[in-house]
Amino acid sequence: MKKLLILILALMLMLTSCGKISEIFSPNKTEKEPVIDNTTETSPNVPEDNVTDVTPPAHTHEYSPTVTAPTCVAKGYTTYKCDCGDSYVADEVAALGHTEVIVTGKAATCTENGLTDGKKCSVC
Repeated sequence: MKKLLILILALMLMLTSCGKISEIFSPNKTEKEPVIDNTTETSPNVPEDNVTDVTPPAHTHEYSPTVTAPTCVAKGYTTYKCDCGDSYVADEVAALGHTEVIVTGKAATCTENGLTDGKKCSVC
């Protein structure tokens, strides 16, 4: 009975929102207007304990780690992700910093440019 009442109310709401309710229940027609019972009484024929529990079972997160290694300029971290879509980041590690090495210069030739002494990172 409750489901039928909810269905009727939903249908009336849909028809009202699109302007069709006035066409169906216009005062110019000789039919009686429908009476909607808004009470929330339960039917005496249906026991209260006959309600189906629709609560989903509890979810236990099972996270899989994905490690992102640190680089010269970016920190490293581990991303933990569950199959349900939940994730978080932890276990951060500081950036490594550049490892400088000295590059010796070379004299210019007729076909190649020369280089002065300098420094560069041996990692990146």
